[in-house]
This record gives sequence, C-alpha cells and structure tokens, in this order.
Amino acid sequence: MALEAILDIGSSKVVCLIAGHGQENRLEVHGMGYSEYKGLRRGAFLDPRSLREAIMTTLDQAQTEARRGIRQISIGVPGPYVMTQCRKAEIFFEAPQEVTGEDVDALIAYSLENDDFPGYTRLHSVPVSFKLDGVSSAYLPNNAKARVLEGLFAHSFLREEFKEILAGILEEAEIDIDCFVDSFFAESLLIVPAARKRDDSIVVDMGYYHTDVGILRNSALIYHKTLPVGGAHFASDISQVIGVSLDDAEAIKRRHVFGLDYTHRSDNYRMEAGGSESYDYEIIQNILEARADEIIDLIIAELQQAPVDISDDTPLILCGGGIAMMRGGREFVQSKLGLTVSTEMPPMPRRNSANTTSAYGVMVYQLDRNLPARGDWKDSPFMQSVLRFFTK
Repeated sequence: MALEAILDIGSSKVVCLIAGHGQENRLEVHGMGYSEYKGLRRGAFLDPRSLREAIMTTLDQAQTEARRGIRQISIGVPGPYVMTQCRKAEIFFEAPQEVTGEDVDALIAYSLENDDFPGYTRLHSVPVSFKLDGVSSAYLPNNAKARVLEGLFAHSFLREEFKEILAGILEEAEIDIDCFVDSFFAESLLIVPAARKRDDSIVVDMGYYHTDVGILRNSALIYHKTLPVGGAHFASDISQVIGVSLDDAEAIKRRHVFGLDYTHRSDNYRMEAGGSESYDYEIIQNILEARADEIIDLIIAELQQAPVDISDDTPLILCGGGIAMMRGGREFVQSKLGLTVSTEMPPMPRRNSANTTSAYGVMVYQLDRNLPARGDWKDSPFMQSVLRFFTK
C-alpha cells in the first residue's frame, strides 16, 4: 500500500496523518499526530517556537504510531496564507481544430498574464468551465474541436513567507516537502457531496482565530475569503465581561447550547484554580449570541461580495472547531442565514470531528491525485493530464 504523509497547519492546532487507500479504496490511517500551539492570528504566527514544537511533537506521534519514518510530506496551508483568484482567457484558431492539452496550458498562462502578486507563488489552477465556439461546457470532451476556446480558471496562490517558515522547520526534522496544498480547497472537495459538486455550495470553516468563507463550483474554489474572527473570540468575550481566565471561559463556552431559554437561570462553574463560581447564564447567553451574530453578519457581507447569485436552496456546510462544535450552533447559523446548513462530513477513521476536516481533506486530495479514473469527468485521461499540470 502506498502511503502519504501530510501536515495540516490550522489556526491553533497541527495535525499529521500517515495514511493510504486500503481495501475498496477506504482510507486507512497508520499514524496520526495532533498538537495545539499558540496560534495563527491576522496572518502571523503568534509564537514561532510554539509552532515548531507542535510540529515536532505531531510528527513524532504519527511516526511512532505508524512505526515508520517520514521522508517526504505535503503541507496543508491555512487560509490567511492563501489568495484565490478567478481569471478568464481565450484562444482563437484560424480554423476549427481539436483542442489539446497544450492549448489548455496556453489558456492557463494567458489567464495569469496580467497578474503580478509580489510575495506569492502559484499553488493550484483548476478549471471552472470552458466555452467552445460560445457554447458553455463544464468540461472538455475528448476530441473536442473549436475555433474559439475560452476558459475560466480558479487560481490559488501561496504566501512565500509561509513556505519559508515551514521549510526551515521541516529541514530541521530532515523531512523534504513534497508540495503545498490549499487546505480550505481540499477540505471543500472532501465535504461537498458528489451530487452537488457541479453546482454552487458554500463552505464555512470557523477555526480558533480565523474563519474561512468560500464557494465551491464544479470542483473548483471560485471564491475564498478569510475573516480575522473565530472560536477564540467567544471565550475572550466571556473572559473580559465576567472576569475569568481564558481557560475557564473556554469551559463555560463549551457548556452553552444555542437556542435554549436561559432566562432567570444561574449555573455553577468549576474554576481552574479550584472551587466554583455561580454566574447568571442569561449574561453568558447574551455574550455568546452577540458574538455569533457579529460573525454571521461578517459571513453574510462576504457572501454578498461573491461573484455568484446565492439562492435560498444554496447549501452551506459548516465545519471547523468554532460554532460547528457548539451545541445548537448549526441550527443557530441556519436560522440567521435562512439557508440549509449542515455539519456532516464523510466518515473518517480517526478523530472524526469538524475540527479535523481540513487535515483529512488534504490527505484525501493527495491520495486521489494518484487514483485511476472513477467515472467523474475530471478523472478522464484527458482531464487527468491537465490536472497533473495544475498541481505541479
């Protein structure tokens, strides 16, 4: 069994997976590491030493469990270090002719021609749609012919600063970096159901310090923005208003259930330093729901900027370690947005929870790049050759 190793860097945690496809193409995890660190806030690591220690711990855990060393690894890049752009391009031929992989390569190059992003390098380029002589198509059929070929491509770019930081840490661990993967893109591919992949789906991943908002269409991430708010802000608000430590505030947050009536109710909380304190829970409810309302308003504002028309039947998938893991969080978000919100993800063998979705997304993405055709249009031999170029 061919195994892959991935290291996914979240806003407050690091996950390492050593896994491969077993019988019936099922994912088998041979080793897993999980470690928290000081965090990534507003596009910068709060404590690089904490990040390094978390990565080393996580790598050691995964290698020890798998009973094998890692020589090469793929890195999942968090949202603040990724930029997403959609660009169009067209090619005119003198006469109708068969479209080749070289023509698609040229389209990609043309779509990038006027873009210059200092400090960034390209991660992925994925086709959103094509036009052959003005006729729209979600894919390029084999032996397709046209006089005018148009394409819309979703490009992801990596901030080189992240690459340099990770390269330094992994060099110390004597591990080579295979490639970098946009974690949010890979996560979106994993959790959006196959039946929905050609249509628009909204994905919201609320991490500890930031929230990613994106739209997946035709297996391409056509829109992606990162908001500088996340699950940590709930605990921070509680800590500041009622005067408890962040750890105590985090414990209080986890006990909250959105949608319950806490009027005239107080509750006792065991404090980290010992003993317990009683608090009016209606105050806690007001604190948490005010912050949740603010974050949802920010999400709505981002979606209004997206280059798509969002209808009432556009589904939203909620993941990450923030409100998705708070009881009643899905229903609260659904009531505020007026959209169908789900928190379901495909079953995974270990730590099958919303805050490990991106790590599994990166792993499945890497493994699926090497799979033979499975019937989907992007798995045709022609499109595989194109996608291999995209993910170099």
